[in-house]
Amino acid sequence: TACPQDLGEVAGLGETYEQRLYNSGIGTFWEVGMLPQEELGDLLEIQDFQAVDLDAIQASARSLAESTNSEGRVWDGTEPDDFEPLEGIGEVYERRLYDAGICTFAAMAQISEEQLAEICQAPANFTPNYARWLEQAQEEIA
Repeated sequence: TACPQDLGEVAGLGETYEQRLYNSGIGTFWEVGMLPQEELGDLLEIQDFQAVDLDAIQASARSLAESTNSEGRVWDGTEPDDFEPLEGIGEVYERRLYDAGICTFAAMAQISEEQLAEICQAPANFTPNYARWLEQAQEEIA
């Protein structure tokens, strides 16, 4: 997939470890959970004096892969676009789009308003302007 997952959600992975994994091409819960422990330790650059529980990190990652229905998902290394500057898209909608595999303007421009509505699950009292999101995505790739 073109979208990395938020590895910061994995228990035991902070911002530094998360960035090291992304820089190494690891971007999904499944990948973290299935890496050989020695390789994971090397990628995280864990030192002998650090008490890092790799078993717990991998168990958390596998659990997240299962709960997000993303077992077997592998990140292709594509850098995601930042959707938050688009009118009406904040952190929550951006994350929902990424989780659905929509993380570039080009990918967004190829889906329908109905698909956006299904992915974003906006509350009944607030309907985003999905048509405008699609227009803005087209503008970004033009």
